[in-house]
Amino acid sequence: MRQQVVHGVTGALYDQPRQYFHDRSFGNHLQVTVGARSFGNKIALFVLYQPAGIAASICFTLDHLASQGWSPLVVSNAPLSAPDRAALTARAALVVERPNVGYDFGAYRDGLRVMTERGLRPERLILMNDSTWFPLREGDTSLARMEASGLDMIGHNFKIEIAEEPKHDHVESHLLMFSGKALNHPAFAEFWRTYLMSNFRELTIWRGEKGLTDAMRHAALSFGGLLSRDRMVQLLEVLDPAELAETVGQLSHYRPEQRAISDALLARQPHDEAWRQAVLKMCHDLLTGRHHFVSTTFIESAMRLGGLGFVKKDKDLRHNLARIRVLEAVDAGRLAPLQDDVRREMCQMVDRWVEPFDWRLPPGKKE
Repeated sequence: MRQQVVHGVTGALYDQPRQYFHDRSFGNHLQVTVGARSFGNKIALFVLYQPAGIAASICFTLDHLASQGWSPLVVSNAPLSAPDRAALTARAALVVERPNVGYDFGAYRDGLRVMTERGLRPERLILMNDSTWFPLREGDTSLARMEASGLDMIGHNFKIEIAEEPKHDHVESHLLMFSGKALNHPAFAEFWRTYLMSNFRELTIWRGEKGLTDAMRHAALSFGGLLSRDRMVQLLEVLDPAELAETVGQLSHYRPEQRAISDALLARQPHDEAWRQAVLKMCHDLLTGRHHFVSTTFIESAMRLGGLGFVKKDKDLRHNLARIRVLEAVDAGRLAPLQDDVRREMCQMVDRWVEPFDWRLPPGKKE
């Protein structure tokens, strides 16, 4: 909380003047390259930050978007080499290079301004970034399921942050799809008109990811995710004891005490209805906690039962264990094979992983 207060004060002092000068010279600091693909009535604004060079899986993502009827508009927060620019323009309708200001939401904001200035008014819009591998394989149905949902704003996952305070619940913003109703609603334009970019990650999440869901909520627009804590519970509740035991054995725990609880439940006999209810309560308790996510602790069952279509690239322990779990499940045949570039990059990240230092914790103490 102290960190948020400090960042809030700093942001109030610095973010506004920086954004003023950024907007005043908007066209001067952009490099725009027209791509080989044309714009249709569905645009996917895809934000990249890959200063060491574009990963091969990015091209796979762009090809997938096009195959699903989406026109990619790429916004890069890092300068592109000539070969990378050529690879992107071959697969996109437009490629925009901008200064690395404001994380993904700063790039979303600038990309939307470019769209407006070019008279682009899509019937549907995706805002997405490269913090995940998506899709994971050919034939992914996530985008089609999002379109079929009928929601005004939908993402992969609806996150329950604090069970007792629903106002903090929000749609994870690494991929957001908007209906025409949302795009034409005054609340959408007002959110971006008043959005204040920040180079602090916490403020970007607060103002951007949570703020956008909040704007949809106050406008009485519908929103949600293909998966959520509640949906995951529903998927687990219909499993028989044998299926539930298999699922519990595949949880990706990062806390030893939670693994011990799972192991004790699996060893307990018989696996009757009382046992089943005890397992469901443990899963519910994990899903309502702040540190266990559908996309980490429950990642394998979320993929098998709920069609979860992404893996995050975050560097913390939970996400690394989730990547390991996915690779193990693929090798065991429980999950379908990954696309070659996705698998190679995921394996490389696992092999090179080093637990990041968390300055918020005293030395030697783990969260």
